[in-house]
Amino acid sequence: MKGAPVTSYQKLASRNQKPATGNQQLATSTQQPKLIMDFVDVDSDKWTQYSQYAGTPMSWIYALEGRRLADYERKVAERFDHSIFVTESEVKIFKNKNPHIKNITAIPNGVNLDYFSPTLSQLQATRNQQL
Repeated sequence: MKGAPVTSYQKLASRNQKPATGNQQLATSTQQPKLIMDFVDVDSDKWTQYSQYAGTPMSWIYALEGRRLADYERKVAERFDHSIFVTESEVKIFKNKNPHIKNITAIPNGVNLDYFSPTLSQLQATRNQQL
């Protein structure tokens, strides 16, 4: 359709087309940047869990959202070069749903509490400054 907006999904799909050949290669870059998807967690799994505890009709809506989002997550992971999740358990959930997708890694985030925990003397100094 002429004049229709191009969606992010269409842009992503066009990125994964076969490289140009012959003289076309001279006009395009030979090296494309790697695409990395930071999912953080498997959102579709949360919606599926919500559906198990919600009453009707919300359970139907949540289940539908879980299925639609799982399909979208799969499509994105298939088109990206690598996918990242925040825990190994999220990676396991995603791999169980999508065993054919291989480039998946867990990269934990958070705070190193040992490094950032104040000592007792630091806490006392802070309290004294506030008085």
